[in-house]
Amino acid sequence: MCAVVVDGYKMAGVDREKIYQWINDLTSLDSRETALLELSKKRETVQDLAPMLWHSFGTIAALLQVGKNMFIAYLSILMKIKCMKTWINNLVVNSQY
Repeated sequence: MCAVVVDGYKMAGVDREKIYQWINDLTSLDSRETALLELSKKRETVQDLAPMLWHSFGTIAALLQVGKNMFIAYLSILMKIKCMKTWINNLVVNSQY
């Protein structure tokens, strides 16, 4: 498959409008999961996906929110382990400041 250069971005057989739509969908809670899935599939074929995400308005904040939500879910699982409870409680209390 040959790479096509569009607006300075190298893309190998990828529809540029779909990429931009998925990046835009990251800011919507309803479509974020699908957009993340589709963009993760394209990370090898779209050479400049990282700069496209970085320079898109609201995308980094949305990705940080996903990371925060995953961290909270992980902590809630760890809270069920009694020996970790004190350490996690201290971590959560200290992170609120």
